[in-house]
Amino acid sequence: MLADRVLAGDPRAMARAISLIEDEDPKSADLVRAIFPRTGRAYLIGVTGPPGAGKSTLVDRLVAEIRRRPVLDTREASARGSSEREGRGPQRGSRDGVPEASEASGGGAPRALEDAPSASGVEEAQLRRPVLDTREGHSPSASGVEEARLRRPVLDTREGHSPSASGVGVGPHADKKMSVGVIAVDPTSPFSGGAVLGDRLRMQAHAADEDVFIRSMATRGHLGGLARATGDAALVLDAAGKDLIIIETVGVGQDEVDIIRTADVSVVTLVPGTGDEVQALKAGIMEIADIFVVNKADREGADRLVSAVEANLALQAYGADEWRPPIVKTIATTGEGVPELVDAIWRFRERSKNNEATRRRTRSEYRLRELVSQRFMDHLERDVLAADELSGLVDRIAAREIDPYTAAATLLRRAGVNAVDVHDKASGRNGH
Repeated sequence: MLADRVLAGDPRAMARAISLIEDEDPKSADLVRAIFPRTGRAYLIGVTGPPGAGKSTLVDRLVAEIRRRPVLDTREASARGSSEREGRGPQRGSRDGVPEASEASGGGAPRALEDAPSASGVEEAQLRRPVLDTREGHSPSASGVEEARLRRPVLDTREGHSPSASGVGVGPHADKKMSVGVIAVDPTSPFSGGAVLGDRLRMQAHAADEDVFIRSMATRGHLGGLARATGDAALVLDAAGKDLIIIETVGVGQDEVDIIRTADVSVVTLVPGTGDEVQALKAGIMEIADIFVVNKADREGADRLVSAVEANLALQAYGADEWRPPIVKTIATTGEGVPELVDAIWRFRERSKNNEATRRRTRSEYRLRELVSQRFMDHLERDVLAADELSGLVDRIAAREIDPYTAAATLLRRAGVNAVDVHDKASGRNGH
């Protein structure tokens, strides 16, 4: 059975399942029903931004960085955040005043526990030392410290992990690395209906990694930056056991913001040279960001863009317990700034634990409304209306013989719904 193979993590079954969903095959609904109880464990990272912002290259580097780090519990990252604040100061890409993980958010170990000497202190210190790459062909040098920084651990917040006092080299996932799924959405031509699906070309470095699954899909005319099948495709990867799912949208404008209804964290990628400061202040995509990334930061104008985004953030007052989106500067082609971006994502995940259920409930409501609307129209066209009845109403609207509201009321009556009652109830809910 296809669902069983998906739950077992079979890549071919995952690919087949997503194809069924994309094609809106009737079997896809039964598939989702079968796997849905086993979903809800993956963390969804949305990466969006305008065309040419370097999203695909950034996602490629994100996957590499995440796969480079071992899984670790949340205490280690909180301790690292504390040392950065107390000793080294803000990390690259963070801003003063940006909330970080703390004991109050459930991610910190007491200082007494961190500082207390113990018999295992030497062993912990050894485990915390930088790891240099001694593989064949690699010459350890001064860059080893930078490599060690890139190998910093990933937080493990999954159910079933038992944190310990040391927080290092313990727990059932200590030697395991996180598995990653990627859904890259490409635009569909409004004329030919085709799509290049070229985002995967920038991610060929992961082709041999069995714990990375990359799938491109076309929007097929769906607006909002995503394909209609994106949400269900993410369910397939979730059921297959992927720990993280990265969703890359098409190049978006100012109001294609569907990603906030799909992902647990929204990363908005900006690039210098695509507009003036006023452009950065416009509503829409700028308001959905949990983390801002200024990519191609080696270009002229990067600092001005950071200042413009910072000015935008300054217009809103953030409370002491509110998350203030950090601004991370990256150069995706070299990987510079990507470790800091992963750290920012994990700080957000830790701080937003209490709101994660609310966000997922909102996502479920949006998906339900979307499905009901889609299935109602399918029911009308397939079971209620005559062959050319809908197109006839459209022709009459185009000829100004009937207005859209009257046409909609006509369709509702044909489906057995009293359109007047529906309008009155909707007006009552809106306070009219």
